[in-house]
Amino acid sequence: MKKISTLLLLMALCTSSVHVAAQTSVKKIVLQGFWWDYWNNNYPFSWANYLTELAPRIKAAGINGIWIPPTVKNDNPGSVGYAPFDHYDLGDKYQKGFNGTTLQTTTRVGTKDELLRMIAVMHANGIEVVQDLIMNHVANAGAGTSGAGGQDPEPTYSMQSHSGYKNFRYVSFINPVKGTVDTSATDYWKRNGRWSKNYTNFHPNAGTPYQNTNWTQGDWGPDMSYGTVADGTGNGYGPSSNINASLYHNPSQAYNYMRDKGRDWIRWMTNQTGVDGFRWDAVKHFPEFIQQDWMYNVKYNNGWNNLPKTTYSVGEYVGSKSETETYVNTVTTSNGGNELLMGSFDFNLRAFDNSGGLRGMVYNLGSYNMASLPGAQQGNRVASYPIDNLFVHRTVSFVNNHDTFRPSLTGTGNYNYPSWNGSGELSAHIDPNEVRMSTAYAVVMAMDGNPNIFFEDLFDLGTYNNRWTHDPKINAPISVGLPVRSDLVNLSLCHNKLDFASGGYNVRSSEGGVAVIQGAGSTDHLIIERSAKAIIGITDSYAQVQEAYVNSNFTQGTVLMDYSGANGLLTYTVPADKRVRVLTQPVNPALNPASRHGYSVWAPVPGNVAFSSVQAMSDYLATYTPTRNTRTLQEWEMADDLGDSHCLSLMQGGAIPNNSTSQRVTGKIFSAAGQQVNITVTKSNPALPLMVSLWDLDGNKLAENVNGAAETISYTPAVDGWLVIKIRNANVQAGQTCKVKADYLAPQVVAVNNPANSVKSRVAIWTGIKGTSDITDCGNWEEGKMPDANTNLLVPAWSMPYPVIHTNTSAKNVLIEKSATLTVLTGATLNVAGQVKNGALIGAANF
Repeated sequence: MKKISTLLLLMALCTSSVHVAAQTSVKKIVLQGFWWDYWNNNYPFSWANYLTELAPRIKAAGINGIWIPPTVKNDNPGSVGYAPFDHYDLGDKYQKGFNGTTLQTTTRVGTKDELLRMIAVMHANGIEVVQDLIMNHVANAGAGTSGAGGQDPEPTYSMQSHSGYKNFRYVSFINPVKGTVDTSATDYWKRNGRWSKNYTNFHPNAGTPYQNTNWTQGDWGPDMSYGTVADGTGNGYGPSSNINASLYHNPSQAYNYMRDKGRDWIRWMTNQTGVDGFRWDAVKHFPEFIQQDWMYNVKYNNGWNNLPKTTYSVGEYVGSKSETETYVNTVTTSNGGNELLMGSFDFNLRAFDNSGGLRGMVYNLGSYNMASLPGAQQGNRVASYPIDNLFVHRTVSFVNNHDTFRPSLTGTGNYNYPSWNGSGELSAHIDPNEVRMSTAYAVVMAMDGNPNIFFEDLFDLGTYNNRWTHDPKINAPISVGLPVRSDLVNLSLCHNKLDFASGGYNVRSSEGGVAVIQGAGSTDHLIIERSAKAIIGITDSYAQVQEAYVNSNFTQGTVLMDYSGANGLLTYTVPADKRVRVLTQPVNPALNPASRHGYSVWAPVPGNVAFSSVQAMSDYLATYTPTRNTRTLQEWEMADDLGDSHCLSLMQGGAIPNNSTSQRVTGKIFSAAGQQVNITVTKSNPALPLMVSLWDLDGNKLAENVNGAAETISYTPAVDGWLVIKIRNANVQAGQTCKVKADYLAPQVVAVNNPANSVKSRVAIWTGIKGTSDITDCGNWEEGKMPDANTNLLVPAWSMPYPVIHTNTSAKNVLIEKSATLTVLTGATLNVAGQVKNGALIGAANF
C-alpha cells in the first residue's frame, strides 16, 4: 500500500464542496438506458418499447433519470443514432432507406408514438428522461439509399469534404415521398421539411474556409457550421448551387441561419417529447457560445415549457480536467452569461488508463493510492442559486459508457474473453465483472456530481447467453431474465433514500484515516461524509477489513448502521466528540457473504430504533420513490412543413386546410385509466374556431369541444390505452397552423406486446386527405389502413371529399356518420359482412 504524508491527510480532511450542509441540493442518478449496439429480438426497431417495459425496474432501483439514445431519423434503423439525417423526424416520416430501396418510418428507437409513450411511462414512474442530442453533424444526404439529389458539385467548398453530399431536404406533410421507392433527385429537391440545409451550412464555406480545428473538422458527416469567434457567429448560410429555387425548394437563408434553426429545433423537440434534460454529443466540435445560446433559451425563452434550474444537461467533452473545466466555464460566460448551465462528464476522475482515477483504482489490484481520487475530480461541479437556496450538481461521474465499453461478443452475446474490441473504445473499459467495480461506483455515489450508471454495469448482459433474447421485465430466472447487480441497486437506493444530495461534501479521510487507526491494511480506506446524512467508507483492498475513526457532523446519540448490509446488524452510537467508527469490508466476495464489495454506508437508523434484520433495512431503502412529477406534457405543432401524409408514415401533422373540414390526426397518447386528460389548442388565428377531439382505436369519438367555442377538452378514460387527438376547422373557413398540448398521466406498467396495447388503429377511417374520392389510394385513409372483410369502415361527416367505391370492396361493418356519404358506383360492389349504419352518431363501440 502507498503511504501519504500527514500534510496530504490534512488537506484531504479539509477538502469539501463550496456549499454548506444546510442546503437544498439536486444530485441525480441517471441510468444510461442502452449499450453501444443495443438490440433485443423481442422489440425489433422499438427500443422505446423495451424501455417502457423496463421502467418499473428502473424505479425500483431508485434511479432518478434515464439517458435514452438519439431518437432522430438516421439513414436506416440499423444505425444506433449518431449519424442524424432529419432532426424533425422522430420516427413519424416515411423516408430514407432500409433493406435496399424499401424506406422506413421507424428509427432504431421506434416510432414517434412509441417514443412519446415511453417518455410518459417513465414520468409515471417518477423518472426523468435525458435525451441524447447530436448537433455537430448530419449524414447521408439524398433520396432513399441512392443519395439522388444529395450532392452539390460546387467545387471550391462543397466538394472538399464528403464528396459534396450536402443538399439536405426532408419530407413534410405536403411533400411526402412519391410512391414507395425513393430514387428521384427532382422529387427530393421539392421537399420542404423544416431545417433544410445547403453546402454553405457546413465546413468548409466562404466564411470558414478551413477544416483543421475542433469546430470545423468533418469527422462523422458534413460538419455543421455555426461560425467561430474569429469569423463571426453566423457565416454559414446561403443557397445550394444546383437546386433551382424557381422549381424546387431552395429558400433564401439569413445571417445566423444554423444557430437560429438549431435553437428552434431544441425548443420544438423539448415541447414535443416532454424530455427533461440533455446529453450533448461531441460538444468539443461546435462553439461554446452556441451551447450557451441553446441551453439558455430552452430554460428561459421556451414559453409554457421553460425548463427548471435543476435541469440535467451534460456535454460529452473528452479531455483532461483542465480542458473540461475550461469548457464548462466558457459556456457559462458566453454571450454575456453567468450561469453554470452545463456540466461535463468527469473523464479525469474516471481516467483513460491505469495511471489514475477509477480505472487505475480497479486495475492496480489493491495497490492504488485512494487519497488521489478526491483531487482527480473536476473542480467546478455545482451550480449555486443563492436566491433559491439551491445547489444543482452539474458534473457527471461515471465508470463506463457506450464509448468506453465495446466488448467482443460470442454468438449469444456473452463476453468473448480474452478478446475485446479495444480499438472501438474511446478509452479502455472497466470490466463489470471486476470485483472492484462496486468500489468504483461507491466513489461516484459519494462524491459531488450526478452519478451515471452504465446499462451493462447495472444489468449482467455478458454471462447468460441471452443478450438479445432476455425479458427486461424480470430478474430471474437468469437464463431468460435480465439479472441485476445488487451492489449497484443498493448504492443507488442508499444515495437517494439516505439523501446524499442534501449533505455537504466532506472528505473525512484518505488512505489511512485519521487519529485512531485499527487493523493492518487500514491504510487503503477512503472515507467521505455527506454531511450529517451518511459516511461512506470505500476500499480497494482484496482481503483486509478497513477500520478508522473519523470526525463527523452527526449529533451526539445518533444511531448509525451500515446500509450496505456487509456488516450485518452492527450499529454505532455517535459519542460526544462526534467521532464515528467506520468499518468497511474488503472486495473479496468469499469474505463478504452479503455480496457487497468494498464499501460501507453508515447512516442514521430511523428513530434510532435498530432494524430487526438486514432484510428489514433493505426494505426500508426500497421505499424510496423517484420524485419527478408523474404527469406528462407534450405538444404537437400542426404545420405543413412538419409531419408526413404518406400512407406508410404515421400520417400525422399538417396545417388545418383552407375551406375544408377535413380532419387532421395530431398525435397519440397512452393514458392511464381514471386519470383526467387535458387538451389545449393554441391557434395562429384566434378568430377562427377549431374542433379538437379524442378518439379510441376502434373509431369511437370520446370527447370534443362544443362548436369550437373554446379549444380545450378534458376526458377521463375508463381503461388504460391509446387516445388519438384530432383537429379540424369548425366551419368551412380559412386554414391555419396551431399547436395542440396534452396533459396526461400514463400507466406505470404497460405490456407493449399485448395486442390490446398495439398502437395501430383497428378501423379503416376515411380522411380524404389526398383531396380525391379514390378509395384505393391508401393516402385517403387514416394511417393508410384500408377496409377489408375483417375491418370496419368509418366515414366521418367532415371527411370531404367523401369516398366513392368504383371497384369491388369488402368491409366488416360500415358506419356512415350523419351528413356524410358513401357512394357505390354502378358495376362496383361493397361487400359488408356485418351491419351498415347510415346517419348514425359515432360512439357505438365497434359499430
